[in-house]
Amino acid sequence: MLRLSTNDEVLHQAMDEMLKRWSNTASGWRDEARREFQKEYIDELDPAVRGACTAMKSLYALLRKVREECS
Repeated sequence: MLRLSTNDEVLHQAMDEMLKRWSNTASGWRDEARREFQKEYIDELDPAVRGACTAMKSLYALLRKVREECS
């Protein structure tokens, strides 16, 4: 099981890898369907993942503080 503090890193790395792979599809897929997919999914996913990573870091910091105060 991963520690909470590393989950944001794992998610961020997975997003980066997905964006690289998505970029690779551009050479063979250049139609309107790709542009719609980009707009509807990829463009929406990137800021959502980054927001989730930020939230995870904040949650980890809060949990660490609670542990310290309750010890």
